[in-house]
Amino acid sequence: MLQGLYGVLIKTANLDKLKKFYSDKLGLKVEHSCSGCATLKLSETQWVTLQKNPGVKTDLGIAAPVAMAFQVSDIDTLHKKLAKQGVKFTFPPKDEEWGASVATASDPDGNRIVFVQDKPDMAKKKERCASMKDGEQ
Repeated sequence: MLQGLYGVLIKTANLDKLKKFYSDKLGLKVEHSCSGCATLKLSETQWVTLQKNPGVKTDLGIAAPVAMAFQVSDIDTLHKKLAKQGVKFTFPPKDEEWGASVATASDPDGNRIVFVQDKPDMAKKKERCASMKDGEQ
C-alpha cells in the first residue's frame, strides 16, 4: 500500500536556478549537490531531486512537465511570504468543498507546485449541509 510521497525528480536545463528557487524561496535544505544534480530535503523521508538535462524545454506556454503538491500548515501565511519573495501564483489560496485550502504556483521552469492545507472543519461543515438537504437535523 502507498503511504506517502518519497520524492520527486525534476529534470531541468537550469539546475542552479531551480536549486536556488527550492532552497531560498521554499526553504528546502540542500542535502547533496554536484555538477549534474541536487537533492533537497523536505522531511526525514521526503526528497526533491533536481537533475540537469540540457534537452529539457522550459517554455512556460506549454503544460508543465511536473506537478507536485506539498502539504502545509498555514497556507495564507505561506502565500503572503512566497508572494513577497516573487513567487508567481496561478491561483491564490481558495477553500475547496472537499475540505482543504489550495494555492497553485510555478517554479522558474514552469513546473506546477500545489500547496494544500487540510481543513477538517470544512469537510464536517459540508457533511452537515448535505445531511440537512436530505431532511435530517
